[in-house]
Amino acid sequence: NPSLKKKVVFTGFVDNMPQVYAATDILVSSSARESFGLALAEASASGIPVVSTNIGGQSLIIQDGKTGFLIPPRKPQILAKKVLLLAKNQQMRQRFGQNGRKKVFVKFRLKNYIEKVQKTYLELVKKR
Repeated sequence: NPSLKKKVVFTGFVDNMPQVYAATDILVSSSARESFGLALAEASASGIPVVSTNIGGQSLIIQDGKTGFLIPPRKPQILAKKVLLLAKNQQMRQRFGQNGRKKVFVKFRLKNYIEKVQKTYLELVKKR
């Protein structure tokens, strides 16, 4: 479809992700298997709404209906419907992007992880 070629870019491997995120309106992840979606977290931190399959750690990053959409794996019709919904609704994209950015910066703060690791070590030391 010629009109689709004007709006979708398949790049292959890319190593300049900040520039890619700056040019992105919606991140779509249709993975059937995933552990933690680093690209989803990076996109959210960049204020980009995400449509992703609900597998692995995706639900730790994406809050369905608030920062993006989580869909069942191997359901391309649902994925397409959610992508089109976001594509046609700029206000929703902006709201989801803002919500996602806030969530990532609160949930994935380095300070929080340091405190969790420290707490775990202290609990282990007490048990000895």
